[in-house]
Amino acid sequence: MNIDSKNTKKISKETNEDKRPVNRNRRKMRILVVDDERGTLNALSVALTSFGYPIKTVTSGRKALNIVQAAMDGEDRIGLLLTDLRMPGMNGIELIHSARAIDPAIMIILMTAYGENGIRKETLKLENCEYIEKPFKPEALLEKIKRLEKKQHNTNQQKTDLYEFRLYIVGQTQKSLEAIQALESLMEERFKGLYSFAVIDLLENPEAAERDHVIASPTLLKANPPPARRVIGYLINAEKVMAGLGLI
Repeated sequence: MNIDSKNTKKISKETNEDKRPVNRNRRKMRILVVDDERGTLNALSVALTSFGYPIKTVTSGRKALNIVQAAMDGEDRIGLLLTDLRMPGMNGIELIHSARAIDPAIMIILMTAYGENGIRKETLKLENCEYIEKPFKPEALLEKIKRLEKKQHNTNQQKTDLYEFRLYIVGQTQKSLEAIQALESLMEERFKGLYSFAVIDLLENPEAAERDHVIASPTLLKANPPPARRVIGYLINAEKVMAGLGLI
């Protein structure tokens, strides 16, 4: 068990005794919990639900990425990824980087064991990312979550609209280089200070084609704000690009 089970049971018992139903929808942020130990998942589920968070639980990094991707364009978008570090197959660090490639705005809490100082230092370098050392009490986890929510709120106050664009190319061709140059100019002109722009080469990252439903190159995706919109092919004409993305 990775969290203090006594504290978890206490929270659940007190909620029942008070006979006050938990409003599971009072917070918009959804939490995805990833751990290969089902006992830990169950304990975290009880704790986080008692705090009012809607959650999903999975036992592997691959399953987690599928959920993050599937939820990107809907109301169930994952706000926080709470993951264990040591898991078979894809470990926590690999999961974090892959999840951020899908959703750069997703917040992270990494569960680590005592003495993993190098991992903790790497985690602290990432934006909107915290670590928590096992074993921990539910209240300590809640404190971490609230800290991240406050950081995100402050960021949102500074940037009321954040546009997220991704350009998918196949190799550094003349056509792709022209698209990159034209789009960089367009983003700076129309969305200066309010956007992120990532270039994904499908030769280096072929799994992104299936994951992000890319069927041609070049493809420009507006991933945020929803709904997602795509423009395929000729990306030099700014007005056609803006219209294709639904922004004019």
